[in-house]
Amino acid sequence: MTDLSGKKVHMLGICGTGMSALAGLLQSQGAVVSGSDTQFYPPIGPMLGKMGVRVLQGYDSERINTEIKLFIVGNVVGRGNAEVERLLETGFAYESMAEALYRFVMAERSPVVVAGTHGKTTTTAFLAYLFSFCGQNPGYFIAGNPVNLDSHYHLGSGEQFFVEGDEYETAFFDRSSKFLHYRPRDLILTALEHDHVDFFPEAAAYQKSFANLINTVPGNGVIIYNQDYPMAREVIKGSFSRTVSYGFSNDKSNEVMIGVESTDGEGISFSIPWGGVKHQFRTPLLGQYNLLNLCAGILYGFLRGLDVNRIREAVSMFQGVARRMTRLGQRGNTLYYEDFAHHPTAISAAIQAVRDAFPHKELLTVLEPRSWSLRRNRFADSLYESLKHGDETWICEIYQKEKLAEAERLDVNDLAEKLKHNGQKACVVANPEQIWQDLLALDIESKRVILLLSNGAFGGLPGKVRSLCESVDPI
Repeated sequence: MTDLSGKKVHMLGICGTGMSALAGLLQSQGAVVSGSDTQFYPPIGPMLGKMGVRVLQGYDSERINTEIKLFIVGNVVGRGNAEVERLLETGFAYESMAEALYRFVMAERSPVVVAGTHGKTTTTAFLAYLFSFCGQNPGYFIAGNPVNLDSHYHLGSGEQFFVEGDEYETAFFDRSSKFLHYRPRDLILTALEHDHVDFFPEAAAYQKSFANLINTVPGNGVIIYNQDYPMAREVIKGSFSRTVSYGFSNDKSNEVMIGVESTDGEGISFSIPWGGVKHQFRTPLLGQYNLLNLCAGILYGFLRGLDVNRIREAVSMFQGVARRMTRLGQRGNTLYYEDFAHHPTAISAAIQAVRDAFPHKELLTVLEPRSWSLRRNRFADSLYESLKHGDETWICEIYQKEKLAEAERLDVNDLAEKLKHNGQKACVVANPEQIWQDLLALDIESKRVILLLSNGAFGGLPGKVRSLCESVDPI
């Protein structure tokens, strides 16, 4: 690896999950890291301080100077940013997060990239935990907060380096997907369907980016992919590598079909066939979509020779990632969960997970349309199809709706009316604070699950609910 001992590194837009992980990895190699951003919310802000990273509020052109040996530019900053403009004027060398991650961390390792529309954070976290549990000391880079691991990054010393491969743009000067910089030895493709419509307006462009990723996997590498998604089956046709397919489909082309044995509020028992044996597992995670995430990791463990009993034990202990079907608590007969909702399919999967685990409880879904995809009307029909399987839905006004033209903005009132026409209770709530007041007014003795869905802070609502639940003794 490149010697970074004592070298000063400055990161523009350091408070993203990926940028903060990279900061930790560079610090692990002796670099002296500073970073600029506008907000330092928990958990990232306090974590950077604990790491010893010098965090700087706002952007100041004076920070771009000859004392810094490396500038790393996050994709949240662009032209017009004071530090970006100074960087361009001086001619100092700079690179993107993705470029720096490969050059300083992964270039001499065996990168295992986990990519896809859904499930990549949980799958990467499980792989990191599994190989750590089995004594491999892998490196990893995760765009989320894994419950079982001390951090979302680790340099490690083992052969594998597990990296969550983001398909979103690299930087203002590089409009390609981040994962195209990672040069995977092996690839896990968790799911594939059109997303990030602000960056990929058409499905063909989205699919092409993944096809390009598949073309970077060497012939002696392996690609494990979820064949339940037509787009995944299409892009895999370009592979020159060994492929292993998995999913729930009993299509003859599916090599590994997951079997669901039983589901309850404490988890799922399932089976995976491999090597002529039907292996049994039990996970505390809810939702069949989590079985897909676990299956991908289990198969990679099989391929790399991990002991099946150790894999089984790791599956039983893995608690997932924060904000992915996370139980916030219980009050009376009411259970509270939250999930990271960024796409209609993810919402549908979360709702189905609750239905499967708690079939005798009513489901109140509380949604904040916050991702660029959910805030647009492109997925309005799919969003309706996802939400209609609940009993009641509260829809918050979309986040920063003024940043979208009305013609392309999701019409939340129309969505609520369609749900009511379908026989469901539905309403639009002005803001998270009003939702909080309405939640407090509910009868907690009703047998109900309340599912909070947002891929952002949701006005601190999940934290308030957790604190409220912890302040009382559940029945």
